[in-house]
Amino acid sequence: MDFKEEGVYANFDTQIEEVQGFAGGTYASLLPNIVDNQICSGVSNFACPAQLDKPFITVDAIPGSPKNGTVYVYYTLFCNDQPCTDGSATVPAF
Repeated sequence: MDFKEEGVYANFDTQIEEVQGFAGGTYASLLPNIVDNQICSGVSNFACPAQLDKPFITVDAIPGSPKNGTVYVYYTLFCNDQPCTDGSATVPAF
């Protein structure tokens, strides 16, 4: 993520993270893995073009599955009043 412009910051209110659990969920890592966050800008006029919502995480736990143990992270990117991008994806306005 490029923060070279003045007043550009990450919108951590809608950041998607995953945290690795251990011992069957008894305890978790103190360091989350950031999956995605969106940038905002604001020096005199604050604007956040997109928001992340509805996070869901699941794991393939099917014995014998070639993807057994794979973690899948899902979420929805909502663009506000203008179309926006997230990586190479272009998303229409809300």
